[in-house]
Amino acid sequence: MRSRLVKRAPLWALLSGAGLLGLTGPAAQAQYHPTNPWGSGWHQPQPWPCYPPPQVQPYSCVPPAAPLPPTTAPPPTTPPTTPPETTTPPTTPPETTPPGTTPETPPATTPEAEPSISPERTGAGSPGTLALSAPNMLGDLLNGSRSIHFQLLRAAGNVNVISPGGTTIINPGVAENNSPIPADRFYYRYNYFNDALSFTGFSNPTFSTAGVFNASAATKFYNVNQHTFGFEKTFFGDDFSVEMRVPFATGLASSNIFSSGTITGPLPGTDTGLPGGNPLFGVTPTPQNTLGHEATEFGDLSVILKALVYESPCLAISGGLGVGIPTAPDTKLLVVDYSSIAQSSVASGQRARNFNIQNNIVGLSPYLAFLARPTCRFFFQGFWQMDIPVGSNTITYSDVQTLGVFGTGGRPDLEAALASGASRLPPFTVQRDIDEQTLMHFDFGAGFWLVQNPCAAWITGIVPTVELHYTTTLDNAQIVNLPGDASALMFANPLQPATSPLVPEAPPRVGNLRNRVDILDLTLGATVFLGDRTTLATGVAFPLKGVDNRTFDWEFQLQLNFYFGGPRRPPEPTFLR
Repeated sequence: MRSRLVKRAPLWALLSGAGLLGLTGPAAQAQYHPTNPWGSGWHQPQPWPCYPPPQVQPYSCVPPAAPLPPTTAPPPTTPPTTPPETTTPPTTPPETTPPGTTPETPPATTPEAEPSISPERTGAGSPGTLALSAPNMLGDLLNGSRSIHFQLLRAAGNVNVISPGGTTIINPGVAENNSPIPADRFYYRYNYFNDALSFTGFSNPTFSTAGVFNASAATKFYNVNQHTFGFEKTFFGDDFSVEMRVPFATGLASSNIFSSGTITGPLPGTDTGLPGGNPLFGVTPTPQNTLGHEATEFGDLSVILKALVYESPCLAISGGLGVGIPTAPDTKLLVVDYSSIAQSSVASGQRARNFNIQNNIVGLSPYLAFLARPTCRFFFQGFWQMDIPVGSNTITYSDVQTLGVFGTGGRPDLEAALASGASRLPPFTVQRDIDEQTLMHFDFGAGFWLVQNPCAAWITGIVPTVELHYTTTLDNAQIVNLPGDASALMFANPLQPATSPLVPEAPPRVGNLRNRVDILDLTLGATVFLGDRTTLATGVAFPLKGVDNRTFDWEFQLQLNFYFGGPRRPPEPTFLR
């Protein structure tokens, strides 16, 4: 049910006052066009630039017919040669025209043209809503919270790995290529993120002065090429819409094998030098197999519901709910490393650990959005969004000693860890649940119509925009500590293994080790309106913070929207009840 609001002159006067945002110069002044008050320029300054005058004719880009040239011939002076009384009137009514007689042809009428509306009107409302003057927000990329960190034993029998391995994950938000106004459209979006994902392994081992081969940490960064296909459809008088996004991305694969070495063959003897010891075998380190690989994979589907709550010629407010459907692959990681007793310089054991993080969480994203147009060239818009995870992801972790048999060796520290449950002896499998963090986003953008010519045959508008995107975590990250290997020891100081004591191996951890983050990105771009129903937008985004508060080095994006359907009803200041 709708209730109309009385338009108050002081409000429009305030919005269009000379001091509002300093936009009173010639570039920001609008001139009223009598056939399209909201689409093209304005020829006569009005008291309220964005308020539609009454009795406006439908917009048309068809030029008027050229006037007939004046004639210089004098009017005829000769009277008609046939007197009016001799004119023969029609003797047969039209309905009784005999066969073979051609009836009088009525004057030809111009057929009604197919509705053709400019994309800014289609994507943002009727010819009369402020959304005519605002292309979609470009957006940026946001941070996820799932990562895996694990310790490594030797890459080979005599190679010490200094740093643990790890992975990181990302995800996007609702404001991407979106407008506060419901629309009928199909679109394609491309995003390129430089160094958005990473995988930490180790480098080629080097021989240290202490007589130990050390393999230092090496991190490989992955660029992400994301392709998103989507559509949006309006319902119930164009006040509601449903949008669906179908993403694909090429980047770090969700399934990886982290293999620190390759067995080259058996060696004589055992690790204890006794017949009951574990047989020795040679291993060649493979640092190239510890940095992950690239793949193209299906992402999480998104469904976005939008409702226009308030609409006037200079302000629109909407809200809705985004739903993230977990359709992306699970995260899988197989880690293979090698071990031996501390006194042995070659390998006598091989271990395989499997990490499987199921993608089960449904994301609910309630949001509010607004679009304001203080003048007919300048506009600004914004989104406020919450990301609320529903459910948990299940982690399945297994540890298997595929070659060799090892125990605690009677060490008190290993025995204590085993008794407390912090460590277990392989083989074992455990399951744990992990929750995602709740995120809050603020997206704000402003733009200016640099070119606005709806009657042009090709480029009908050019709109440069600037945007700020802020993301923050509202709770601490959950870190899941998985059981350690009760038979595994590591150097307390990996940089000095020759003099460092041995301690129990640190257990694997899953979660966002950065914990609380505050991400601020800047996006600069422009939207070009092509013909009546197409927009092409491009932009570049840069992180404004460093260290843990960034998820990529820089981003390039391209958005193509095609709008369909007819114009909306004229705007009325209303609240939706």
